Amino acid sequence: MIELNKQINFFIKQNTLSIFFFFYLFFYIAGPALINIYVTLISIFCLIYIFLHLDRITLKSFYIDKPSFFLIIFFVYALIVSILKKNFNIDILSFFRYLIIYLFLTFYFSTKKKHSIHLKEILIFFTLLISIDGLYQYFLRVNVVGFEIFDSYRLTSFFRKEPIVGSFLLKTSLPLLAIYLLSNKKNILLILLLLFSSMIIFLSGERMPLLQYFFGIVIMILFLKNKKKLFAILVATSSILLIILSLNKGLLDRYVSTYTTFSTIVSNTINNDNSHEKQSINEHLSVNQYILNFKSGINVWSHNKIFGGGYRYYNKNCDLLLGNEYHIGCSKHPHNIYIELLSDYGLLGSILFIIFLFSSFYEFYKKNHNKIFIGIGILFITICFPLSTSQSIFSSYYGSVFFLIPYLMNYYSKSNI
Repeated sequence: MIELNKQINFFIKQNTLSIFFFFYLFFYIAGPALINIYVTLISIFCLIYIFLHLDRITLKSFYIDKPSFFLIIFFVYALIVSILKKNFNIDILSFFRYLIIYLFLTFYFSTKKKHSIHLKEILIFFTLLISIDGLYQYFLRVNVVGFEIFDSYRLTSFFRKEPIVGSFLLKTSLPLLAIYLLSNKKNILLILLLLFSSMIIFLSGERMPLLQYFFGIVIMILFLKNKKKLFAILVATSSILLIILSLNKGLLDRYVSTYTTFSTIVSNTINNDNSHEKQSINEHLSVNQYILNFKSGINVWSHNKIFGGGYRYYNKNCDLLLGNEYHIGCSKHPHNIYIELLSDYGLLGSILFIIFLFSSFYEFYKKNHNKIFIGIGILFITICFPLSTSQSIFSSYYGSVFFLIPYLMNYYSKSNI
């Protein structure tokens, strides 16, 4: 019994980061409440650890680490703006959990022996799990535990009423694709899994993750070796998607209508013609709603261009500021992280956060541009692309998965793997 306990303790000690990463994704799949609790508990642990080691922590160490420095500055700025604007929201303290975890990782990996993360194995597990369950839900209209398909055709899998299967698989598949391309081993099962997951992204009905997936492949074609493998994957993936389109008229209509609507919007914008805007809103609401969300976010930003209005300012004030004319464009958030940053924290806050993003990627790229973990950085580029739609970066749910990527980049920036 004693020997067994020793083996268990040794296993946990050697795989702490893998366990942390596994349950992070597991609780994210389990729903907003559980990932919220999990992130809160982790942040409390990190805060206690930092407090107990204050004698070994200096501000200089965080100043030298540029991503940590700019993230600290951004969070301090966010707190000051919220106080000065007299709309202090206690929920902003939950947003500080991401800063605490990031600083803990910066300090911990700068002082402790490095531990590896079984990244490939964990990503394969969750990619396979969601892909199989997504296919099951596609054919039977419910997933394996009985969650119904969303709006008659959008896959939700274990995410209940959240149609984010494609978004999740994007975040697991792109790093796996880079791992496959940069590995010297021929792994037929892995490439079959990647083709399978790309098919589920397509069947999920989520257009942005599909575009981001192909955008990620384009980045890999430009910067990674094994271009023959990449072109073969691109051709195989495109062929599978074309076959699905020929067999599924509903999906064909969705993607064709998206292209048609987007082309019309671009044409009308170039020609300064808004006469068909209301008609297109009624005919193709989902695409135009995003455009209107963007417009409403920019209009909210125009009221506080330099400093913004404070934490979740768009969420609380969009309808009030813009009135009935733009009411249709207001939502819980503007569906773009940069527009949300502008509306809530103005030009200055947005610049600070963008500097954090750039410095984080730069530090990661210096150490990992020729390693299999570069897929994490490519994923980071795709989700941070300015024209990408997204959930609110300030929400506990999307914020948790968004900041997980900088956490991993921070780890790989400081590891000697």
